[in-house]
Amino acid sequence: STHIKHRDIEKLAEDHITLEVLKKNKIISNKIKKLKINNGGELTKTVKIEGLSVSKSVEELINKLGGEIISG
Repeated sequence: STHIKHRDIEKLAEDHITLEVLKKNKIISNKIKKLKINNGGELTKTVKIEGLSVSKSVEELINKLGGEIISG
């Protein structure tokens, strides 16, 4: 499966992050079906992650920032 770092979602205009949003912003290829977000870089904004796997540390950070993780 493919991995990205949370710094990749920090730079997005959207705050509701899905596989489609990542494809539209050319963070990942259109062929990707599964993805995991790992710790890396900086995340300072509140985001809602939907349908994507996240590492434990990323989950803790997103919750701390008031965000939300919705399993797909």
